[in-house]
Amino acid sequence: MAQKKQTANNSTIKPKATTAKPAYVNSFLDSFAEQPIWHWFILTLLPFFIYIKTTGFQFIDFDDVAIIKNNYPILSDIKNIGWAFKTDAFLTTTGDFYRPLQTVVFFIDAFIGGERPWIYHLSNVLLHILTVVSLYSLLKKLGSRNLTALFIALIFSVTSFIKQCCFLDTSNWRFINWFVWCTPFFKLH
Repeated sequence: MAQKKQTANNSTIKPKATTAKPAYVNSFLDSFAEQPIWHWFILTLLPFFIYIKTTGFQFIDFDDVAIIKNNYPILSDIKNIGWAFKTDAFLTTTGDFYRPLQTVVFFIDAFIGGERPWIYHLSNVLLHILTVVSLYSLLKKLGSRNLTALFIALIFSVTSFIKQCCFLDTSNWRFINWFVWCTPFFKLH
């Protein structure tokens, strides 16, 4: 039985009850924390399986029609890829939205999948996964413990405000997120 300790003012302090984790739980957590290959596996598969259903979505009448469907004759010819660097996101010379990487991805998507929307959505999912893995790598490089970096990257990968996997016109945000997470990483490297 635990004994009560006396303090200077004669009040008693009760010992704290401790709950010990079973040894196999500690062993599993320690082993899992030191196995980054499993972290990469989870960070790749979880968002993939959550967002893969977006490949069944159609184009929405947001900017998808204006950027992809209306410009498909240009996007379908990979020889026109230089246009990505001379025009805005809508493939016009008078616009304000210069997004060459997004346009290059649309050229590649059109080359692979034609006008079918699944390929455009799939490339967004893959860019999202790249961003999640980059965030995890940055957190580890900044000194976060393995499980902390994993937890933060997992939350980022599944939060509902990360809707860009569904909407093609926001694929430029995939690149912005990726550059935000990668820039410090390469600077630190």
